[in-house]
Amino acid sequence: MKIWHCDDDPTVNITVSERHINAIRNAGGKAWLRRFPNGGHDPLSAGSAIANPIGSTSLKGSSVGTIKPATEEIFLFFNRFK
Repeated sequence: MKIWHCDDDPTVNITVSERHINAIRNAGGKAWLRRFPNGGHDPLSAGSAIANPIGSTSLKGSSVGTIKPATEEIFLFFNRFK
């Protein structure tokens, strides 16, 4: 499991994600927490646009716009499991 979480999330406190990740790890599972300093409740909008993303910027022929760091990391994370 991987969680992308912004420290300034007003909806879910970062400690909730930290406890969840630690519980998985303590039970022998693999879990990662990727923290962003800001972005609110939407890590997908945090940070600057990726200049040359590995992921596609279109979905079913429609542009999804720019890809930010969390989205790029999601592509990389799931590409490991082809």
